[in-house]
Amino acid sequence: MIYVIMFIIGSCIGSFVNVIFTRRDWYKGRSRCDKCGYVLKWYDLIPIVSYVALRGKCRNCREKIDTSHLVSEVIMGAAFCACSFCICTDGTLSAFIECIVLICLAVAAIEDYKEQMVYSWILNSGIALMFIIYFGFGLIFGVISEMVFALLFVVFLKIVFGFIAKKTNDKIGAGDFDAFIMLMLIFGIRGFMLTLVYSCIIGCVIYLPPIIMKKRDKRAPLPFIPLLLFGTIANIIIPGV
Repeated sequence: MIYVIMFIIGSCIGSFVNVIFTRRDWYKGRSRCDKCGYVLKWYDLIPIVSYVALRGKCRNCREKIDTSHLVSEVIMGAAFCACSFCICTDGTLSAFIECIVLICLAVAAIEDYKEQMVYSWILNSGIALMFIIYFGFGLIFGVISEMVFALLFVVFLKIVFGFIAKKTNDKIGAGDFDAFIMLMLIFGIRGFMLTLVYSCIIGCVIYLPPIIMKKRDKRAPLPFIPLLLFGTIANIIIPGV
């Protein structure tokens, strides 16, 4: 039951995050249709349910609703559900760090799906917050040397990944590399590679069928952060690996 409640809360937050990314004047007035300006009623704002009930179309003008609304709700709902799993199964500090990573990845995934880009500050803020928590933990338990080593490791990765991004003409976005760093910090190299494997498998399941059926251009940009998020969730919840 707790997972259902957390999914609902997360999907509501995901809907709100999507509105912020979609409308610059999100703080003015009530939610409305992007096409005709129709002010949405409360029953048009039920996450996922309203989209499905309306068959993805505006109640007023019948224009198609951007799928980013539905995807954002699913992404953040899944992230919150995974957070509740972490809290129930892991130690307090580990669960808190994992929740930070999941939420940051979810916000970045929503933006990546909408715009095929990621604001670096989203993931870098998560990395910085992780270090603040780790540093406080280090002061209490006297493991500052390990914190310094981790910081130097992140700086080294930033330099290496920045060089790779330039050499590939930014075909692999800087945001993807920032996500890699976050995952390395919580999972280590082996866990990070496992997360990549899960992400690639999920990507094949989602994107290969429409490409094979020629419903999606194989040259179209592929939002990778959402796949990393679900790969991270798989790494957290699949036991014995």
